[in-house]
Amino acid sequence: MYKFFGATLINLMTAGTAYAATIETVGPIQTDPALGCSLKVSGQIQSGDADELLELLQTETAKVDNFPSPQTDSQVVLCLESPGGSFAEAIAMAHVIYDNAVTTRVDPGAECLSACAVAFMGGNLDTRSGQGWKSSRYVHPTSRLGFHAPALVLPEGQFTRDDVQRAYGIAIQAVGMISQDARKLRMSQDVLTRMFNHTGDDFHYVQRIDHLKAYGLQLYGYDVPPMSSAATNTACWNAWRWYADLPRETDTLSDFQAFTASFQISRSNGLPEFFPFDGSLFCKHQEQAFGGGNLDRVVQSELTNFADIRLDSYHPQWIRYPGPMPLVDIRPGNQRDF
Repeated sequence: MYKFFGATLINLMTAGTAYAATIETVGPIQTDPALGCSLKVSGQIQSGDADELLELLQTETAKVDNFPSPQTDSQVVLCLESPGGSFAEAIAMAHVIYDNAVTTRVDPGAECLSACAVAFMGGNLDTRSGQGWKSSRYVHPTSRLGFHAPALVLPEGQFTRDDVQRAYGIAIQAVGMISQDARKLRMSQDVLTRMFNHTGDDFHYVQRIDHLKAYGLQLYGYDVPPMSSAATNTACWNAWRWYADLPRETDTLSDFQAFTASFQISRSNGLPEFFPFDGSLFCKHQEQAFGGGNLDRVVQSELTNFADIRLDSYHPQWIRYPGPMPLVDIRPGNQRDF
């Protein structure tokens, strides 16, 4: 039973008449999250939805024997489309999703807001390989994934002062529950800060390249620039910005381009060299494929300098787009992240 104390009062955060979400099977077990959904959650998230999802998942996960193949990544893909609802129930759903190794996805043009976004962050996959467990949370460039803090929406005069104070206390409890589960759901302190700084109808939307990195999300349905000196400059600068925690919400494409202009090709080793601080930094940029074809490609970026700062990591191919670039401006295509 995935139940939390105070779930009923937290349901007061949703205005108007509330109906439980529709949770249904809409497709087969998937080998590629870009191909479609196995299950779908739509409508307001309310008390009892986590248990309903768990019951359905016990049937679906049996189809892959709870052992997703590391070769095919066979998995249950749960699509979410909801304006929100009960934060407590959404946290319970996130646990169900995580514990059952379910991939989450938001369809092209669909919205997953408020409590729905919290449930979405439970997306998780056991690769049954040396890679272990990894987040598996897919958005499309046209998806709308929006986060904000739990809040009360109470019709004036319907509740006593004590009622409101108790409900407010439960809302604060919801904030604590989200913070407590942040590590399990791979939600960084930066993500929590952005979330809690937005209230009511004000959402922090995942809408630029930098946000994909910050929230630990995968992208599907996009195209990427080919390997080139310009793509290398962009990828290397992104890798350094993310390593040094430099991105800001106020960053513009002009800001980004001003730094990439500092690149040059080193005469000593032929590598791209740039100057983000007092001293230079070299960057190796190469592409590797997992599984062949145009899919499952990642970019390796290695940064080194005289102080032996080293970043050797793998990134999805959208690292070749500038960090401040809006997702809706990305060229559509068949690429999806590994």
